[in-house]
Amino acid sequence: AEAELARSATNAEHRQQLQVSEARLREENLEHRFSMRVAELQQEHAAAVYEAQLRAQQVEADLRQRVQGGEVARAGRSAVEDDLHQARALLATQEQVSEAR
Repeated sequence: AEAELARSATNAEHRQQLQVSEARLREENLEHRFSMRVAELQQEHAAAVYEAQLRAQQVEADLRQRVQGGEVARAGRSAVEDDLHQARALLATQEQVSEAR
């Protein structure tokens, strides 16, 4: 009876150790998945910021060329300058978001 009781206690201890190990593995897995997702989001954000900056620079260069080339009628010049201002504001906003992160 004592041997059976000792074997039962040993089995219970092994089960408890196994449960603790399984819980630790689940926690490590969740931490790893979380870290991977954070890295993905940071990479996506960096790519989005880069693309927005590139688009803003392209718009600004295009508008500058149009204004300097004299292709814009005087009546439309204000609208083009507004677009240029919006492109600069977008770029500034994206830079602020980048700095905040």
